Amino acid sequence: MATSNFLKRLRKKTGSSSFKDSKFVEPNHYIDTGSMSLNRIISGDVNKGIPGGRVIILAGETGTLKTVQAIRIAVNALNQNDYDQILYFDSEGGAPRDMVENMGGDPSKIEHIVIENIEDANVKILGTYTELVEEKEKNPDFKALLIMDSIGALVGEKVMRDVEKGKLASDMGGSAKLIGTLVRSCTIPALKSDASIIFINHVYMDPSAMYASKIQNQSGGLRLQYMSTITLQCAKKLEKPGDKKTEEAFYSGSTMKFFTVKNRLCRQFIETEVFVDFKKGFGPKKYMGLIDPAIQYGIITNEKQGYLQVPSVNDKSYRRAQLEDGKIADEIWKQILPVFNEKSTEDLKYSSINNKIDIEEIIKED
Repeated sequence: MATSNFLKRLRKKTGSSSFKDSKFVEPNHYIDTGSMSLNRIISGDVNKGIPGGRVIILAGETGTLKTVQAIRIAVNALNQNDYDQILYFDSEGGAPRDMVENMGGDPSKIEHIVIENIEDANVKILGTYTELVEEKEKNPDFKALLIMDSIGALVGEKVMRDVEKGKLASDMGGSAKLIGTLVRSCTIPALKSDASIIFINHVYMDPSAMYASKIQNQSGGLRLQYMSTITLQCAKKLEKPGDKKTEEAFYSGSTMKFFTVKNRLCRQFIETEVFVDFKKGFGPKKYMGLIDPAIQYGIITNEKQGYLQVPSVNDKSYRRAQLEDGKIADEIWKQILPVFNEKSTEDLKYSSINNKIDIEEIIKED
């Protein structure tokens, strides 16, 4: 009884609730990234993807199609999740209107907001969130997605003033602090408005580092990547067509490697590959990135000379490419995807009492 009265007083003062009843603990919805393998390493489920109401950082070296991926998510939000508005904050002067149209999106539903410097980004993004929180209270079904492209291109207002005066001095880490403040300040407004924000950022190699690390430094400082719900890091490997004699013997696409540096939804430090065709977009090789974990789960088996088999479907042997895309791949994955996703979701969960290790049994065996 005492606990009950205490909670009544506490909830009246703070607006709190139990984890069981809180509307902020779990995402209300997800946005498909367009790639099942990418969905999987973000949310643990091939059918989900970007969580609603969270802060996402998409970082990578130049040429890793970060903007393309962000726009792809935005178009999916409009077309699949019936989003009302996309808010595109542009610090690079590269608003991709043609890209939106080519992907089947409606440019009139994407608001273009030009950002001049870090201070301007803080004012406009946080001001937008104030409006979104108010709109959500009036219209609970309203859905919006924010994209900041990119925080790596932002400079401080002081730097711009110094340039006008004909001098330029170091800002002593001031820009990085302001970027960190911006990302951190978006966390609760994103939660309350159920409107995620995707920050696009750049990574760079640290020449002073003694050993190479898989986790690369980002513009804005090291702490930036730990302030988000999810931080995705991507790298590229350009691909040439198989037939080098064609007139289009130049690079035809890129294999994108995505790696979760930070993830609060499922296990982090998971990597996958996604193929991007420069003409066809993200469609080809739609099962790429799922084969290796399927082998790990015993759903697909390795045979001699690199061939693969799917014992639960038939006793035929397949090349990897046949299971990555095409009619055969569709037929196979239609049958095994539900089992795969169930195993994957369980595998990528954080520690569970259902999977606890019996320490006493281990001690006895030793």
